[in-house]
Amino acid sequence: MVGNFRADSGNGAVYVFNRDAASGWKMETKISPPGPVTGRNSGFGSSLILRGDTALIGASTTAAPAPCGCSRVTRQAAAGIP
Repeated sequence: MVGNFRADSGNGAVYVFNRDAASGWKMETKISPPGPVTGRNSGFGSSLILRGDTALIGASTTAAPAPCGCSRVTRQAAAGIP
């Protein structure tokens, strides 16, 4: 997983990669921020924690009315894509 908090005009995104023995690393899917975080400079993908098949994706923002942050938890599906 690779987080890019500046992707999509500042909304942020996380990209999920899988390694294929024949062709190397391949992007499988892109995770976009959920509704409440959506917005320019949301910071989605600014931090990632991986443990087993679970990922915690951080979003920190300085948006009004007060600076705050949130996180999203996602788990790997049986097919290998969250």
